[in-house]
Amino acid sequence: MESEPLFIWWKEEYVGELVNSIVDMGYVEGKWIPAETQHGANFCKKAIQLNANDVIRNSSLGFRIKIGIDSRGAPSMHGYVLSLSDDQLFYRMVSTKEGIEMLLSKVPE
Repeated sequence: MESEPLFIWWKEEYVGELVNSIVDMGYVEGKWIPAETQHGANFCKKAIQLNANDVIRNSSLGFRIKIGIDSRGAPSMHGYVLSLSDDQLFYRMVSTKEGIEMLLSKVPE
């Protein structure tokens, strides 16, 4: 069964969607379809420079995103980007109150 698309927001703007995503213990990976905007291009340029192993060891090397189920609605989930490679976006979901506080204090936008 194919998963529903997830819509990714960065710096309060929609930057693209993730399709055919796989979730494993809070890590999410799927096919990345960037928004055809300058902000979407800037997101890709930043994300492609990340090394997932480095960001897993030190979350402050990644950057924050918000995730929603609608490209026009308010995103309701939090996370941070681990990498973008071969059209695959890899990120870590953050859902606990403590995790979101850590995300907001230690992971850049």
